[in-house]
Amino acid sequence: MKKFLKIAGLVFLIVLLSAAGIYIGLAVYYKNGFSYGTYINGIYCTGKTSEQVAKELNDSFDADNVIVDIDGKLYSIDPADIDYTYDFEEVLSGYLSGQNTFLWIENLTDEKSKQILSPRASFDEEKLKEIVHSFLPEYSEEDKTVTIALKEDGYALYDGKIRVLNADKAYEYIRDCIENGAVNITVDDSCYDSLPYTAEEKEMINLYSLVEGVQNRSYTYTMGDDSITLSRRGLADMLKVDEKGLPVITLGDKGIELDENLVYDVLTDELNAFNTYNNHDFVTHDGKEIHLDKGTYGNKVDIKAETKFFIDSFNEGEESFNREPSYTSYYGDPGLNDIGDTYVEVCLTEQKMFFYEKGKCKLETPVVTGKLSTNQGTPTGVYYIYRKQKNATLRGPGYAEPVGYWMPVVRGIGIHDSSWRVEYGGEIYKNGGSHGCINTPKDKVAELYEMVEVGTPVVIHE
Repeated sequence: MKKFLKIAGLVFLIVLLSAAGIYIGLAVYYKNGFSYGTYINGIYCTGKTSEQVAKELNDSFDADNVIVDIDGKLYSIDPADIDYTYDFEEVLSGYLSGQNTFLWIENLTDEKSKQILSPRASFDEEKLKEIVHSFLPEYSEEDKTVTIALKEDGYALYDGKIRVLNADKAYEYIRDCIENGAVNITVDDSCYDSLPYTAEEKEMINLYSLVEGVQNRSYTYTMGDDSITLSRRGLADMLKVDEKGLPVITLGDKGIELDENLVYDVLTDELNAFNTYNNHDFVTHDGKEIHLDKGTYGNKVDIKAETKFFIDSFNEGEESFNREPSYTSYYGDPGLNDIGDTYVEVCLTEQKMFFYEKGKCKLETPVVTGKLSTNQGTPTGVYYIYRKQKNATLRGPGYAEPVGYWMPVVRGIGIHDSSWRVEYGGEIYKNGGSHGCINTPKDKVAELYEMVEVGTPVVIHE
């Protein structure tokens, strides 16, 4: 057993020494060339000298146009225009001199064995300088100023003192990149300067800081499920300005002053969507989109009161609020669509009436509306049922008619049954219509009476 162990140990030692000898032998063998498993730019370099690899790379290399990116704008430089030449010899020699041949085993991994090198480039620097300066931006004295201007999204600051491209730094940066073989160059922040501000420009920056503080405030008006937040431009348009068109600083240089008239104008414009009184968009039973500008149903914002509230809140330093506006007229569900999905619709042209409940048509009937030939046509607009009464007597010049169901909507005009009629619909209304009311078959008006409530919107259109 001991003899076997001695023989096994001797064999292992011989194998180990042989492997070490082979490893060291390969390291010595590749001393003057690239070590085992080396690839550069896709070329197999094992055992080759830097001169041999340089010739292969130079022969296969094709110089592309140099693309220069300056703040997102791209410029192209043709290598032929700057007498561009290249050589891999220098970079290959540097790579080879740093090679440790005794670590050739590392090349068995792709990361170590596959290298990408760029050639050392040479070119006519004067030609390059001329081309680079031809596309570098030129700055006028006006460009290098600080100004505030009113834009679509409010006041904006133009600061021409920051990130001013230094032509000499930019050229040197581009030159060094090309010299090191780069073909895609992005000019970085090291090529830009920041210029000193004058006292007036510092004041301008301070003014903009105050203005931007105002523009970033959040003033929201809510009505039902809908809300409107005043826009940056709206807030900017409220500011009092001087003869130069710049916002005025007040309160000991600590705040911005509002112009009451401008506040009124902005609120009128931005809160107009909440003004549904005499201002309704409506989709009819047959899908037509119409606009109605008459009626008694709807809401109207009290702009005068809101102007005072806004200015008081602003001057007290409130940077945000969320409130329901006050109104000069308020009747209807809150929100932009105050008619909602439950309403009565009367189409004068078709002489039909519909009742929708939660968006579904629950009743449809022919009717007879006001007589056109005597100018007693039923008024169009958006109204509401302001009373419900059974067994009423309708009175007017020369008549007194009992009705079973009475639902007035505007100035004594309403929906009711009409026992004196046997026909409805068609063109009866033109010469044989009512005094303005909506005459309805008794069985249908009885159904409607039970379904509607006081306050239900009534939309009357042609």
